[in-house]
Amino acid sequence: MIPDDNKARCSGICRKMPVAALIFFLAVLPASGGNHGTARDFPRFTFGIEGNCTVTFGTYYHYNFISADGYRINARGFDSSAACNGQLLANAGCNLNRNLNLSVYFGFGGIRRKETALPLSLRLTAYFGKDPTAGRCFAFADGGAAIGTDRKAKLSPAGKLGAGYRVSLTRSTKLDFLIACQMIYSHPDVSESIDGMASGVPPERIRRNNILINGITFGIGLNF
Repeated sequence: MIPDDNKARCSGICRKMPVAALIFFLAVLPASGGNHGTARDFPRFTFGIEGNCTVTFGTYYHYNFISADGYRINARGFDSSAACNGQLLANAGCNLNRNLNLSVYFGFGGIRRKETALPLSLRLTAYFGKDPTAGRCFAFADGGAAIGTDRKAKLSPAGKLGAGYRVSLTRSTKLDFLIACQMIYSHPDVSESIDGMASGVPPERIRRNNILINGITFGIGLNF
């Protein structure tokens, strides 16, 4: 038989064991996290700015509409003429770990001649190399839409696939150089020639006005 005082002592120890285990777990957790990955060698939340120059090198188009004279016009083809557009973006996101970043990008830029938009996208970036405080290469995929700045505010799906090199200035300040292939699917206004003058086609007479714009983007970004 166990004396009553020993029973009470054992009962008290048993009640204290879970508390002691919890304290031990909380004490060990930060140390173990530091051993497996120095969570403080990169910031958790990020933000920055990016400037791009996009050279469009090819546009597929397909227009189908009813002319002012009542007959159908169907035109499709490929325009290989080059054009240059600028883009200024701001971003905010988070580092999922030392090799992955997920950020939202928003800004202002040109789509093609005389057409501007507000691009909004989600970008996933993968960094190569184990040391986030050193310079390293990266690749990224970017998807979203370009919101037209005219009265109709058309939405044009857009995407980028690219790569670049990151220069680490400090623990939380990075300078990025990047290049990407960009594609934008848009529905521009359609015009026709009436008495030698260009005239816009009303929406009710337009059956199709699709264009796919291809381009190469060169950019530089500063991220914190």
